[in-house]
Amino acid sequence: MMMLKTIGILSILEEKVLDEVLRLWKLFETKYRSMGVRSFAYPNLSFQGGRCHDVAPIEDALSSLSRHLRPFELILDGFGSFETHSKVIFLKVKLTDELRHINQVVNRMLQRHCEEVFDNYLPERWVPHVTVAMGDLTDDNLERAKRDLSGFHPHYRQRISNIHLVQVCDETGLIEIVKSCTLGR
Repeated sequence: MMMLKTIGILSILEEKVLDEVLRLWKLFETKYRSMGVRSFAYPNLSFQGGRCHDVAPIEDALSSLSRHLRPFELILDGFGSFETHSKVIFLKVKLTDELRHINQVVNRMLQRHCEEVFDNYLPERWVPHVTVAMGDLTDDNLERAKRDLSGFHPHYRQRISNIHLVQVCDETGLIEIVKSCTLGR
Protein backbone atom coordinates (compact mmCIF):
# COMPACT_ATOMS: atom_id res chain seq x y z
CA MET A 1 0.00 0.00 0.00
CA MET A 2 1.30 3.43 -0.99
CA MET A 3 2.08 5.76 1.91
CA LEU A 4 0.20 9.05 2.31
CA LYS A 5 2.21 12.18 1.56
CA THR A 6 1.69 15.43 3.47
CA ILE A 7 1.36 18.38 1.09
CA GLY A 8 0.41 22.06 1.17
CA ILE A 9 -0.43 24.98 -1.09
CA LEU A 10 1.16 28.33 -0.20
CA SER A 11 2.56 31.61 -1.45
CA ILE A 12 6.11 32.68 -0.60
CA LEU A 13 6.88 36.19 0.63
CA GLU A 14 9.24 38.40 -1.37
CA GLU A 15 11.51 41.45 -1.10
CA LYS A 16 11.33 43.67 2.01
CA VAL A 17 8.60 41.62 3.69
CA LEU A 18 10.65 38.45 3.19
CA ASP A 19 13.68 40.17 4.74
CA GLU A 20 11.64 41.32 7.75
CA VAL A 21 10.20 37.86 8.42
CA LEU A 22 13.65 36.27 8.11
CA ARG A 23 14.86 38.84 10.66
CA LEU A 24 12.02 37.80 13.00
CA TRP A 25 12.90 34.12 12.48
CA LYS A 26 16.48 34.91 13.53
CA LEU A 27 15.23 36.87 16.56
CA PHE A 28 13.08 33.95 17.71
CA GLU A 29 15.94 31.53 17.09
CA THR A 30 18.46 33.49 19.16
CA LYS A 31 16.31 35.09 21.86
CA TYR A 32 13.60 32.45 22.41
CA ARG A 33 15.35 29.28 21.17
CA SER A 34 12.66 28.56 18.60
CA MET A 35 13.75 27.07 15.27
CA GLY A 36 10.67 24.95 14.45
CA VAL A 37 9.59 27.35 11.73
CA ARG A 38 12.77 26.45 9.83
CA SER A 39 11.22 23.18 8.60
CA PHE A 40 10.65 25.24 5.44
CA ALA A 41 13.24 27.70 4.17
CA TYR A 42 10.75 30.30 2.92
CA PRO A 43 8.39 32.52 4.93
CA ASN A 44 4.94 32.03 3.46
CA LEU A 45 1.17 32.26 3.63
CA SER A 46 -0.37 28.78 3.65
CA PHE A 47 -3.77 28.31 2.01
CA GLN A 48 -4.51 24.62 2.71
CA GLY A 49 -2.82 21.27 3.00
CA GLY A 50 -3.64 17.63 3.28
CA ARG A 51 -2.57 14.07 2.77
CA CYS A 52 -2.64 12.23 -0.54
CA HIS A 53 -1.18 9.19 -2.27
CA ASP A 54 -0.11 10.90 -5.49
CA VAL A 55 1.01 14.52 -5.93
CA ALA A 56 1.07 14.46 -9.78
CA PRO A 57 -2.66 15.23 -10.19
CA ILE A 58 -2.28 18.11 -7.73
CA GLU A 59 0.64 19.51 -9.73
CA ASP A 60 -1.54 19.52 -12.86
CA ALA A 61 -4.53 20.99 -11.00
CA LEU A 62 -2.39 23.75 -9.47
CA SER A 63 -0.96 24.69 -12.90
CA SER A 64 -4.48 25.03 -14.26
CA LEU A 65 -5.81 26.84 -11.20
CA SER A 66 -2.93 29.34 -11.08
CA ARG A 67 -3.79 30.62 -14.56
CA HIS A 68 -7.24 31.69 -13.26
CA LEU A 69 -6.02 33.33 -10.06
CA ARG A 70 -4.73 36.89 -10.04
CA PRO A 71 -1.86 38.31 -7.99
CA PHE A 72 -3.12 39.55 -4.63
CA GLU A 73 -2.20 42.09 -2.00
CA LEU A 74 -0.94 40.66 1.28
CA ILE A 75 -1.50 42.93 4.28
CA LEU A 76 0.38 41.98 7.44
CA ASP A 77 -0.87 43.79 10.53
CA GLY A 78 0.45 43.01 14.00
CA PHE A 79 1.18 39.82 15.92
CA GLY A 80 -1.06 36.97 17.01
CA SER A 81 -0.65 33.55 18.57
CA PHE A 82 -2.16 30.09 18.64
CA GLU A 83 -1.77 28.40 21.98
CA THR A 84 -2.87 24.87 21.23
CA HIS A 85 -0.65 21.79 21.63
CA SER A 86 1.90 23.50 19.34
CA LYS A 87 2.50 27.09 20.38
CA VAL A 88 2.71 29.52 17.46
CA ILE A 89 3.46 33.22 17.11
CA PHE A 90 2.57 34.78 13.79
CA LEU A 91 2.10 37.97 11.84
CA LYS A 92 -1.61 38.54 11.31
CA VAL A 93 -2.77 38.66 7.70
CA LYS A 94 -5.86 40.68 6.84
CA LEU A 95 -8.50 38.34 5.40
CA THR A 96 -9.45 40.09 2.15
CA ASP A 97 -11.99 38.87 -0.39
CA GLU A 98 -9.08 37.90 -2.67
CA LEU A 99 -7.50 35.69 0.01
CA ARG A 100 -10.84 34.17 0.98
CA HIS A 101 -11.43 33.24 -2.67
CA ILE A 102 -7.99 31.64 -3.08
CA ASN A 103 -8.42 29.63 0.13
CA GLN A 104 -11.84 28.40 -1.05
CA VAL A 105 -10.71 27.30 -4.52
CA VAL A 106 -7.52 25.70 -3.20
CA ASN A 107 -9.56 23.89 -0.54
CA ARG A 108 -11.99 22.52 -3.17
CA MET A 109 -9.07 21.42 -5.37
CA LEU A 110 -7.37 19.55 -2.52
CA GLN A 111 -10.62 17.95 -1.39
CA ARG A 112 -10.86 16.41 -4.88
CA HIS A 113 -7.29 15.07 -4.81
CA CYS A 114 -6.52 14.31 -1.15
CA GLU A 115 -7.71 11.66 1.25
CA GLU A 116 -7.91 14.39 3.91
CA VAL A 117 -7.40 18.14 4.19
CA PHE A 118 -6.33 20.14 7.24
CA ASP A 119 -9.28 21.16 9.43
CA ASN A 120 -7.69 24.42 10.57
CA TYR A 121 -7.38 25.58 6.95
CA LEU A 122 -11.00 24.91 5.95
CA PRO A 123 -12.56 28.18 4.72
CA GLU A 124 -14.78 28.54 7.79
CA ARG A 125 -11.81 28.09 10.19
CA TRP A 126 -8.86 29.54 8.28
CA VAL A 127 -6.92 32.30 10.03
CA PRO A 128 -4.46 33.62 7.44
CA HIS A 129 -1.05 34.24 8.98
CA VAL A 130 2.71 34.20 8.47
CA THR A 131 4.39 32.08 11.12
CA VAL A 132 7.43 33.48 12.91
CA ALA A 133 7.78 30.83 15.66
CA MET A 134 6.18 27.42 16.11
CA GLY A 135 6.43 23.99 17.58
CA ASP A 136 9.30 24.44 20.00
CA LEU A 137 8.38 27.49 22.08
CA THR A 138 8.27 26.76 25.79
CA ASP A 139 5.42 28.26 27.82
CA ASP A 140 7.88 30.70 29.41
CA ASN A 141 9.39 31.80 26.08
CA LEU A 142 5.94 32.20 24.54
CA GLU A 143 4.87 34.53 27.36
CA ARG A 144 8.19 36.39 27.31
CA ALA A 145 7.98 36.89 23.52
CA LYS A 146 4.41 38.17 23.78
CA ARG A 147 5.49 40.67 26.47
CA ASP A 148 8.60 41.74 24.55
CA LEU A 149 6.64 42.28 21.32
CA SER A 150 3.60 43.96 22.87
CA GLY A 151 4.82 47.45 21.89
CA PHE A 152 5.81 46.46 18.34
CA HIS A 153 3.03 46.51 15.72
CA PRO A 154 4.46 45.62 12.30
CA HIS A 155 2.43 46.62 9.26
CA TYR A 156 3.45 45.60 5.74
CA ARG A 157 1.79 45.40 2.32
CA GLN A 158 3.06 43.31 -0.54
CA ARG A 159 1.80 42.16 -3.92
CA ILE A 160 2.16 38.37 -4.25
CA SER A 161 2.11 36.61 -7.62
CA ASN A 162 3.28 33.08 -6.76
CA ILE A 163 1.70 29.88 -5.54
CA HIS A 164 3.45 26.60 -4.73
CA LEU A 165 2.77 22.97 -4.01
CA VAL A 166 5.01 21.72 -1.21
CA GLN A 167 5.54 18.30 0.34
CA VAL A 168 6.96 17.13 3.65
CA CYS A 169 10.00 14.91 3.01
CA ASP A 170 9.49 11.56 4.76
CA GLU A 171 13.20 11.15 5.53
CA THR A 172 14.00 14.61 6.93
CA GLY A 173 10.63 16.09 7.93
CA LEU A 174 11.59 19.22 5.98
CA ILE A 175 9.21 20.86 3.53
CA GLU A 176 10.25 20.92 -0.14
CA ILE A 177 8.79 22.74 -3.13
CA VAL A 178 7.28 20.32 -5.66
CA LYS A 179 5.68 22.75 -8.12
CA SER A 180 5.87 26.55 -8.50
CA CYS A 181 3.42 28.64 -10.51
CA THR A 182 2.95 32.31 -11.30
CA LEU A 183 -0.58 33.60 -10.74
CA GLY A 184 -2.37 34.72 -13.88
CA ARG A 185 -0.14 32.80 -16.29
